[in-house]
Amino acid sequence: MTVTHRKRSADVISNEDVYSTGQKIHCDNCQNNLTDIVRISCSECPEFDLCVTCFSKGIELGSHKSSHAYAVVSKHKFPIFNIDWSADEELLLIDGLLQFGLGNWEEVSAYVGSKSIKECERHYLQTYVDSQFWPMPDMSKSFQVKCARSTQIPNKNKSETNKPYKPISSQPTNHEVGGYMPGRLEFEIEYENDSEMTIKDLQFNPEEDCSVEEHALKRVVLEIYNNRLIRRDDRKKFVIERNLLEYSKANNLEKKMSPHMKEITNNIKALAKVMTDSDYQLFCSGIQIYNVYLNHLFEKKRLNLKSG
Repeated sequence: MTVTHRKRSADVISNEDVYSTGQKIHCDNCQNNLTDIVRISCSECPEFDLCVTCFSKGIELGSHKSSHAYAVVSKHKFPIFNIDWSADEELLLIDGLLQFGLGNWEEVSAYVGSKSIKECERHYLQTYVDSQFWPMPDMSKSFQVKCARSTQIPNKNKSETNKPYKPISSQPTNHEVGGYMPGRLEFEIEYENDSEMTIKDLQFNPEEDCSVEEHALKRVVLEIYNNRLIRRDDRKKFVIERNLLEYSKANNLEKKMSPHMKEITNNIKALAKVMTDSDYQLFCSGIQIYNVYLNHLFEKKRLNLKSG
């Protein structure tokens, strides 16, 4: 197994770097990233992992032989102490604390990859420090593992949509996202930003000698402008209500997807505007479950397996 850790520098760190998991596991033969997918771990060779493709070819490297005992290792997505924290994230949190020290939450958050600084600190304090079994966490908790695996991300989004919308705080980072101004609930550059140019010199002066045709034309121009305002408000409402301004959360959810699921999600994004947020999240969840089931069937067919 090849394990790499992301190096930190004093330079400005991009959002992609901050919200990417610090630990990466690679195939010892082809060097493909196995962090988020199933891998084959040799039980006789220390820290030796292969991807499914290399394993099926009987790859032998160094002292490793294809006849060695092995174990199939997948991501531990089931929760242990908190429904929002998977087993893998718990391990990364503890490993990050051991490496960077207690209190260095910025480094720990970057190492975990999928949790913010405050989420890491709050979870550690609530689960470990404030535990009634201190210094051990409460090991008696139980969760519905099957539901947590298949619907963990969509359920989290769905629960958030039931809460009343809370305006984003006016911080420099929020102003950088599309020029958004939280205090005014406006963007620096709005949809069809030049719409006001068509009416800026428009006047309805009773003393002005205006024909019926000219008056009707002005009303049509105003009607067109009002329709543009409606379209602008619809798009702004869509962006704000679905928390699309919170780039880090949206980026985290996308990072958890496989390349195939990212492609599918991009293809169905157009349907979001004709669905409510909860319906769209439920629809995406169904697509993900269907895709997993379909891949399972293809794998069984490839191995020439038939159900009894």
